[in-house]
Amino acid sequence: MKSVLSRRRFLPLLAAPVLVAAPIVVGPQAAEAKKRKARHYSLSDLGVLDGGDYSIGYGINPDGVVAGLSTVPGGATRAVTKKDKTLRDLGQDGETSCANDLNDDGDVVGFVGTADGSRAVLWKGDERIDLGTLGGATSIAYAINKSGWVAGSAAMKKGKKEVTRAFLWKEGAMADLGTLGGDFALAQDVNDAGWIAGTATRRPGKGLYEPGTAAVVWQDGQIKALGSLGGDVSAALGINEAGWLVGGATTAAGLEYGGLGTHAFIWKDEVLYDLGTPSGADLSVANDVNKKGEAVGFGGDAAPKDPNNAQQALLWESDGYLVLLNETIDDDSGWTLLTAFAINDDGKIAGLGLKDGQYRGFMLKPK
Repeated sequence: MKSVLSRRRFLPLLAAPVLVAAPIVVGPQAAEAKKRKARHYSLSDLGVLDGGDYSIGYGINPDGVVAGLSTVPGGATRAVTKKDKTLRDLGQDGETSCANDLNDDGDVVGFVGTADGSRAVLWKGDERIDLGTLGGATSIAYAINKSGWVAGSAAMKKGKKEVTRAFLWKEGAMADLGTLGGDFALAQDVNDAGWIAGTATRRPGKGLYEPGTAAVVWQDGQIKALGSLGGDVSAALGINEAGWLVGGATTAAGLEYGGLGTHAFIWKDEVLYDLGTPSGADLSVANDVNKKGEAVGFGGDAAPKDPNNAQQALLWESDGYLVLLNETIDDDSGWTLLTAFAINDDGKIAGLGLKDGQYRGFMLKPK
């Protein structure tokens, strides 16, 4: 499972089902938060294709259609979309594929496995379009906007070695977005204005998520680093229509990205804000943000002494109030929500959870 999951954004180390604590306050005062109306969601299972054993929901569009993956017999993964109660298989027999995002028109992007690795693809109706590469063997598409512009990563030859670069694909052509001076970059999301959220390295020879890796935004052909939370590694994963970005960043020099001391952030008005973590924990990452400024992701501890601090799906409201999403669903649902990958402007959320001990994609709909 790890090899497939590592292709998409940042996943937690998947924890066993746990009970979770009540929502905590990150920004506002606790006394003020007591007046807040509690959130409640109805939960839908993404389901699995016939004979499969797990699924993941990676993207969600304004109509509540979810894009993701499901396994099939034998363990291969297939790109899927879920509309209403219908799970649609976008893949083909004998191949591995994954759907990462979809736009208002239902155009879907992701990748299809190849003998050399993977190729970024766009599913447009019944047509499947190979987006190509930047000269290397592999590419992956992570996001698509209303105009059909696609953001992702692709391999590129640099001398005798192959590096990974961020790309934007539009009007049939893939363009390298550049870096901060290093060899590597990823483009993880694109908004309707064409702003792109991602990650880039500063120093030649340094890999992604090594010291010097920075969260960035590409705008009008220019790349800008977002700053830090005190550490030397950061990554931007989502962007909304206002140009606000979210992701994760280390909080002190020398910390490993994705480990303890990594905190979710939101970048707006040229300032990087720490979104905080669940009480008693020191890990969080924000994967996506909607037009209201609501962000989703996960947080907790990889090996918690207190099971209430195990990694779990989170929602940060627009004022910074942190909601543990496991507290917003029915207690007897049989679900533990592990991470939230996407949120649309209506507040519907797609992600990954455990249903009666089995990994399943989910969609949450506000009640």
